[in-house]
Amino acid sequence: MRSNLDPALTGLTGSATRARTLVPLASAGSPLTAYRIAALAGVPRTKVYRELRRLGESGLVERVGMGRNRSGWTLVDPDLRRFVSRRAQILWSGDIKANSEALRKRTQQIIAESAKLPLEGTLLSGDLRPSTVREIARSPSKDELLASLKLRVSRRVQRRR
Repeated sequence: MRSNLDPALTGLTGSATRARTLVPLASAGSPLTAYRIAALAGVPRTKVYRELRRLGESGLVERVGMGRNRSGWTLVDPDLRRFVSRRAQILWSGDIKANSEALRKRTQQIIAESAKLPLEGTLLSGDLRPSTVREIARSPSKDELLASLKLRVSRRVQRRR
């Protein structure tokens, strides 16, 4: 989960790591292993294990058996699940396939809304001053030094000569 996390969720849980640990659990329909939570949350496994242990001690999550000597974690409180799901969500591939028509319509709506935005003073308007678009030229002495060290020189070295 490599996205912006809701500051309210981070403030409520006390840490971004704890919030990122809760989001996959709130979005999952079945227990998740700590390894899977870490992969989805983008958090190191050691931190996920620590947060799961803390959350387990407080009674917010519980460890459940998944067979074959495996255990997973699940969010206990349905109200907390709904709260976290409203603040942050992970979409599973099955959800995307099931809701592809709704996602397509929402995408079209976003595109239509963005077409109404004013373009004055943006890159798309063509209203740019030459000073804002000029390239930064590397000094020839730096390229000579890099070449003497057999390092990569500027791509534009050929154009200057």
